[in-house]
Amino acid sequence: MKITQNIAPVVTPSRFERKIALQWKEEVVARLPANAVIIEVDMAGTQSIDSSGLAALAGLIELLAKRNGVVRLLNPTPVVTRLIEATSLHRACEIARGAASLPSTPQRPILVVDDELAIHIVAMACLKPLGREIIFAENGVEGLKMALDTDPTVIVLDYAMPLMNGNEMFNRLKKVERTRHIPVIVVSGNSWLAGGDQPKFEGASGFMAKPFSPAALRGEVHQLIQEHERALPDNRSRTVTFS
Repeated sequence: MKITQNIAPVVTPSRFERKIALQWKEEVVARLPANAVIIEVDMAGTQSIDSSGLAALAGLIELLAKRNGVVRLLNPTPVVTRLIEATSLHRACEIARGAASLPSTPQRPILVVDDELAIHIVAMACLKPLGREIIFAENGVEGLKMALDTDPTVIVLDYAMPLMNGNEMFNRLKKVERTRHIPVIVVSGNSWLAGGDQPKFEGASGFMAKPFSPAALRGEVHQLIQEHERALPDNRSRTVTFS
């Protein structure tokens, strides 16, 4: 049977391991167009892969085989190449080098707005596994400009900051069409605010008390990314990617 060129482009995470690999596969399958007979998997940024990552790829290969289609691994890194060859997985798919057949959409960054360097360090460590660029602002003025310039997928916003506090920045975000739909997680050392009963931040997607659990922040941000980008009316973030 001749394969038509109905290609679904996806991107694997930098750490293609454990539960995230299963989540990635489920998301790819859920979004896979009914007419897609080629899944083109861009692996240029994948620096590590384990048995879960291999299982995710094997699952896609099996699914596409039922459609008389193929999985094409595009630009796999050396560590990926060695492992798929060692397990003979390369025999069940195509390996290709070069540009993707369909343009993928750049991932939108995560914006952290906080004047504490310690929070920047913790946020970088706990959010980096999501595979997104993490950008930082030290006050509301800078944060508002970065939100307008970069269109972040989620904003982590501190309440108490110099020049422009979190409440003012939040209100300005909600008044601008371009930024009003961006999910915002408000963090604060004040328990009354972190509890979420704060009318000044009506419409915020979440509240967290400082010091926060890195795992809890990562989980909250990851969930918001998935919910927000599924709901986008345009194609800004339709390429599936996890990390």
